[in-house]
Amino acid sequence: MKKLLAVLSLFVSASVFAQTQGSPTSEVIAEGNGFVVSISTYKPGDVSPIAKRPIRVIQALTDGSLQRTFEDGTKDNSVYKKGETKIIGDEKPYEIRNVTDSAVKLYVVRNK
Repeated sequence: MKKLLAVLSLFVSASVFAQTQGSPTSEVIAEGNGFVVSISTYKPGDVSPIAKRPIRVIQALTDGSLQRTFEDGTKDNSVYKKGETKIIGDEKPYEIRNVTDSAVKLYVVRNK
């Protein structure tokens, strides 16, 4: 009976977690001359789909951490400090997950 309760508890916890996960939002704020400028917002627990992404320049508008998970299962944590700028251009597809308790906002510039 205890095992059944434990299994049911895990199932309910996983269901609640799956329901609370969302997708990040991206608002295009400018577009032209071959570039797209957007603000991406990752709420706590938000996960983007696995995809290959173009090289881009990112400036953190808030503090936070995003975790990239590659197709082979390897993970990379990126810590962002407000005002910090990074150039990211990985060739391998990956998903992005907000692993902090607050929203992470990024100013993103990429080729169209």
